[in-house]
Amino acid sequence: MKFLRVLLLFCLLGFCLIGFVFSQESNWQNFKGKHFIVLYQSSADKSEAKKILRSAEKYYGSIGRKIGYTRYSNFWTWDDRVKIILFPTKELFLDQTGQPEWSRGGALDIGFSGQKVIVSYAGQSQFLREVLPHEISHLVLSDFIGLDHKIPIWFSEGVAQLGEEGKAKKAELVMRMMIRLDRYYPLRSLARIDIRKEKNEEYVELFYAESVSVVDFLIKKFGSDAFGRLCRKMSDGLSFEAAMKFVYQGMLSSYSELEKKWIQYLNH
Repeated sequence: MKFLRVLLLFCLLGFCLIGFVFSQESNWQNFKGKHFIVLYQSSADKSEAKKILRSAEKYYGSIGRKIGYTRYSNFWTWDDRVKIILFPTKELFLDQTGQPEWSRGGALDIGFSGQKVIVSYAGQSQFLREVLPHEISHLVLSDFIGLDHKIPIWFSEGVAQLGEEGKAKKAELVMRMMIRLDRYYPLRSLARIDIRKEKNEEYVELFYAESVSVVDFLIKKFGSDAFGRLCRKMSDGLSFEAAMKFVYQGMLSSYSELEKKWIQYLNH
């Protein structure tokens, strides 16, 4: 299922991988950039590791600008650089991380240490276009809003998909069709869904398409600066709905009003 390709937050990996980060890092080769360090074990993965570093640095800036997090030019540097751990095989990745068979990686912001980590394995198709930007986006958003504040799942996954090349455009086409068929989640219902517990593939696909479509609408309609203020209000402790009402005064005051204007936008 596609949603299984969109990776869960790294907290699901458990402490086994945290131990790996601090105990075995010196045994691996690495490429260092301004904001990322790519760790790889096999010389056969050297070329891929270089490409990952270049792509990560590109996404670092573009994702921050898109969601209005303008301070990102001088963060995640030196000792705070994000470590991207590239296992040579899927089997080793699964063995070292304890992840389920379907997993392709994950991201973790280790609050007590300040260390941010992305983990995956070599040889994946679409890694640079899908997995890497998705996980970087999760880290950027958690850094923006903070680990102490609960980020709605739909909002987090919507932002994470913005980084994936072409995802928002495809989702817009899907949601135009689903709205015509009256087969979409009312946004207040979307906000209550814990998609990690859903097993129906169709429902999951809809959840992800709708999430990124709504986030993309907010940015295209009202701009990245306003979206950045929305995130900052959530960082101050406001719920998404309260933060939305504060930032988009006179334009959006509730999930119902957001839903109405989002549908109007897609039907224009």
